Amino acid sequence: MNTLSLSLFGRFQASWNGRAIPGFRTRKVQALLIYLVAERAAHRRESLMELLWPGMPERSARQNLRQILYNLQQEIPDMVAVDEGDGLTGNQPVAPLLLANRQTIQLNPQADVVSDIRQFSGHLQHVQSHAH
Repeated sequence: MNTLSLSLFGRFQASWNGRAIPGFRTRKVQALLIYLVAERAAHRRESLMELLWPGMPERSARQNLRQILYNLQQEIPDMVAVDEGDGLTGNQPVAPLLLANRQTIQLNPQADVVSDIRQFSGHLQHVQSHAH
């Protein structure tokens, strides 16, 4: 399984299958990824556009969002080379990291994503539910 790891406390770090992602083209690309990891629900494209580009004309914001999605796909590919031990290597489809349609974008619920904020939230929930 392909794993995306994000470290958000302190300096931002990201890796895909153990290999560091050196950086994203813009901070907005990074911001969208962080938001989708932190808030795993489906988000309407209009809401994301208003979050990232408040007050920008819709046509421009929509184009910017498409560009950010393209940049994410370049940094975190949905296709990987697989060698099954039979000497055949090729591109095999894997579960995409993001699920997007004309209305919404979301992190795939089945994607393997590890982040320090999710781990921290899990610890907080455990502490809050613990009977002292």
